[in-house]
Amino acid sequence: MHYRLQSTRRTDTLANTNLCNGGNQPIVNLISTKNTLIFEKMENAKTHMRHLRDREFLAVYRQVAQEMMQGKEPFVRREAIRRTLERGKPLYYLSYNRTYTVMLRYMSTGDVPLKARQQRAMWLEIGAAVKREMAEHPELTMPQAIARVLATAHASRFYLSEAYAYKLLYRIVHERRQAAANKH
Repeated sequence: MHYRLQSTRRTDTLANTNLCNGGNQPIVNLISTKNTLIFEKMENAKTHMRHLRDREFLAVYRQVAQEMMQGKEPFVRREAIRRTLERGKPLYYLSYNRTYTVMLRYMSTGDVPLKARQQRAMWLEIGAAVKREMAEHPELTMPQAIARVLATAHASRFYLSEAYAYKLLYRIVHERRQAAANKH
């Protein structure tokens, strides 16, 4: 079940949207795509966000590949993936619940409970964005600041390892080929 809210001023709409039921327990997940806010039930959020991230990754990869092929340099997939990871400025495709849990830990200890380098860097970047949002808007609570960051902030890069990006690209291409073959 989706609830769509059209707006060209996402932050104003988000600020006036009640995302929690009293305390800090979110009742819906918030996903932002261009100028449409999509509120989803929690069960489907992880799969849906992964799909959105994959689609954004593929779009940036195609753009990088096209630029490489139009230039004088040879197309090398490893280099194209590396440039895609660095160049991409995706939204944070994370569930509100997971983000809230990690931010509670971050705000109390100043650290995130992860050892994986890519994930750790991403969570530290999100933590800094949440702190910045709360400093710029003192009336916001931490849950509201998290919702704003998830809806409007862009990551500085794709936080995927190069090996995972290879697997992801292979899976996307393979799924699309299978879908095309099943149509015929």
